[in-house]
Amino acid sequence: MIKVQHDLETLLGPDRVATDPANRLLYARDMMSGGLLQMKAGLEPRLPDLICWPETSQEVSKILKIANRHRVPLVPYGAGSGVSGGTNPLHGGIMLDLKRMHRIERIEEREGRFYVTAQSGILGQHLEKDLNARGFTLGHFPSSMLCATLGGYLACRSAGQLSSKYGKIEDMVDEIETVLANGDILPFGRGHRLIPQVRPKDVFVGSEGCLGVVTRSRLRIYPLTPATRYRGVSFPNLKMAIDAVREVMQAGLRPAVVRLYDPLDSMLLSHGYKKSVAGGGLVSKLLKKIPAEELGDGFHRQLLRYPGLFQDLVKQLSSEVLLVIATEGSAALAAVLEKKTLEICRRHRGRDLGERPGLHWRDHRYSVSFKMPKMFSKNFFVDTIEVATTWSNLQNLYHAIKKPLERDALVLAHFSHAYPEGCSIYFTLVARGYTPDHDVRTYAHLWDDAMEACLAAGGTISHHHGIGTLKAKYLPRELGGAMQLYRTYKKRLDPRGILNPGKMGL
Repeated sequence: MIKVQHDLETLLGPDRVATDPANRLLYARDMMSGGLLQMKAGLEPRLPDLICWPETSQEVSKILKIANRHRVPLVPYGAGSGVSGGTNPLHGGIMLDLKRMHRIERIEEREGRFYVTAQSGILGQHLEKDLNARGFTLGHFPSSMLCATLGGYLACRSAGQLSSKYGKIEDMVDEIETVLANGDILPFGRGHRLIPQVRPKDVFVGSEGCLGVVTRSRLRIYPLTPATRYRGVSFPNLKMAIDAVREVMQAGLRPAVVRLYDPLDSMLLSHGYKKSVAGGGLVSKLLKKIPAEELGDGFHRQLLRYPGLFQDLVKQLSSEVLLVIATEGSAALAAVLEKKTLEICRRHRGRDLGERPGLHWRDHRYSVSFKMPKMFSKNFFVDTIEVATTWSNLQNLYHAIKKPLERDALVLAHFSHAYPEGCSIYFTLVARGYTPDHDVRTYAHLWDDAMEACLAAGGTISHHHGIGTLKAKYLPRELGGAMQLYRTYKKRLDPRGILNPGKMGL
């Protein structure tokens, strides 16, 4: 690596290449809960050999040529907010941090549509803020947008909280610029002879840096909407709510926000905005003793010692669920969309709760992710699992995954990212910590149980978090013969195997 370091310092200067222990440790893992549990158990991660910070696509090209020539692994890195081990340097090598490539290059109108061209290292929050200042929005609001980059969005096909209206990131991107393993730059609108008749964005978006490094992209943007209306609706049970959401989406109404919480998650959310939609009496008293943000005292440790019993109690107390919706547009359009959506909900026995639940969600939409680290300091561990399927299979998938997990964890779920064809389910697991080694084993078998159940029930193992290392062994089973297509692309585009090796089963 001494020769590689020398070549990189000659190219970038010594101030943009780091080999010190602190930086190497900081870049050793992403935000995957399992990685933190492994470190608590004394299982040190593999460290990168060095980190470098390019500022242009041409510098990325030259760095890849150096890595390819010396057969050194290279991992593209954004802001490290991933939760699937997608940037873990399994084989050491170079961490290619793109955050200095953070410019918006242009905003333009093309055939009546608006587009932004931006570099991959820009943080999602900064991109959206700059677009807002010019009267536009990308419409992409993942819960990680405060600490995730555009390149990270593209790497794992991320989804934002308004995806039911705007789509996922792959629906927004028009063109990409990609640097290949040998350093060749594939510019906007240019295909590649090794993958003829295939648009580059369809190959590289979602490939997690295993096939190439996306350095710039052009994305569809929209004028800011003048009005947004928020609403909460209560349903007697999950089936009625799912049927209502399905009808709303297939009617073409496409609310900007569609978030349906299962009974336990509905209880906790209703407690948050101080208006019970999950029943009164015993439920309300119970919720007052279980503030989700203060888990960690002796009462909650005992509660999570037998999570299945508590969840059985919740099932006996109430089956009611909460749906949060938001509609956007002109004031008149937002009102009409809300009215039509509520009409469908009423046909499925939905009860209008007014705007308060929706406003509470809006005001706390990013807070959950930032509360999770506190749980680890209180001897708990938390993780999230996002899967998806078609409408006809949605309840089956929900129950199939939830049942085995309840033995060892408190399991909450909400249904979001709804489309005419189907919907995603986002599970949150909270488990009591015991010993570090025990927690590592528990974490592993929780994920094994969830993925096995998902595949058996006909779901997809990832909707927007990506595959990384966490789900890599399951991807070939989901894709079947199509996995060979990825392997063929890998062999053709990265014959020396330097790009993010070990991810996505490649």
